[in-house]
Amino acid sequence: MDLTPSAIPLAVHPTAAFTTLPPPSPPPPTTLPWPLSPLNPATRINSLTPVLNPHWRLDLCSSQGTQFHTIPLTHPPSLPLSITTTIPPPSAHPSLSHLLDLPQAFSCRGNSIQRLGIAQHVLRALEHYSATHPRFSETYRTLPFGSQIVISRLHKDVRKCHITLLRNTQLEHTLLTPSALAALAPEIPAANWPEEVNITSLTIVRQIRDRVGGVALRHFAPGEPQELVMKAVAGDPKYLYHELISLLHLPAHSNIIHPLYLATKKCGFGGKMGVVGMLLPFHRAGSLRDVLPLRSLTGRLEWSEQMRWAKGLAKALVHVLRQGSYYSDLRVDNVVLAENGEAVLVDFEQRGVWAGFSAPEVACIENLAIIAMSAHGEVPEVVRAEY
Repeated sequence: MDLTPSAIPLAVHPTAAFTTLPPPSPPPPTTLPWPLSPLNPATRINSLTPVLNPHWRLDLCSSQGTQFHTIPLTHPPSLPLSITTTIPPPSAHPSLSHLLDLPQAFSCRGNSIQRLGIAQHVLRALEHYSATHPRFSETYRTLPFGSQIVISRLHKDVRKCHITLLRNTQLEHTLLTPSALAALAPEIPAANWPEEVNITSLTIVRQIRDRVGGVALRHFAPGEPQELVMKAVAGDPKYLYHELISLLHLPAHSNIIHPLYLATKKCGFGGKMGVVGMLLPFHRAGSLRDVLPLRSLTGRLEWSEQMRWAKGLAKALVHVLRQGSYYSDLRVDNVVLAENGEAVLVDFEQRGVWAGFSAPEVACIENLAIIAMSAHGEVPEVVRAEY
């Protein structure tokens, strides 16, 4: 069985306990007629090698391998607009699935996606689309924040891929201005709110993870960091606003990330300046998810360092608890290393986590909810009704 989104209810969720029959065996391979054969020069994929002089870059993928963080290589550099490229799930294109390594995209981390055929196919499709659409660069720069480039139909020939621009006007409509955001937490002194930085003063450097990217200040004063991390809104902005207010409620602590600026954008409808994200310090060493295996493999994972990180995280969690709050997503992805070697806790959204990362009492409730809300026949109706 390929590791794809369809495998989650069969192997990951508690609905797997009710899977009594093995999945049907794939049909025996058949020889396709020559006009449809992937070996036919007239119908096969032209190339999956990197473009020599590319106008696009692909940093990583998310959403179970169906969303790609693509960046146009324009001059001047692109603004951090959080525009992604999406494709249908592998089940929508079974004949292309293994030709383009679609099942492997499900579990790819970081820029390892670049070695898969789907990455190069998407980049070549974008190369053709942007080259054949007049004034594409101007159109791209005027897209609403969080818009999408949707490849609704993949094809072996990139010229026949069906691509549309999905303008996310709804997101900009729901954004709050800095003053409206401050009104949600009047107990926070005005002096404690970060300064505003318009995203026209920023350029995207690279995408680090979903909704988190490295950005550079176009004009920075002496003593200011040139490279920062921008955490952007996605879907419902209430989660990022909740995180921002939670961080501002906490007194400063060396083991907890602290916002430096509010990232704002002039919205296309009404002209309001909406808060689209927050700018955070950039810690070049990265997260413990990357540091731990690398240092372990190279024999540089010292016991004293591990104790230092553990103590720092314990201090951070005690600090959060003493302020009457809590932290719900403790995992190595959400711990970064500062330049001085200290562990720094990030990600206070409290959007929710996979049951496997939840406390046992929370995971139990989440698993019961998954069984109760299963709507695709994984759980017998008589069992589902009990929950």
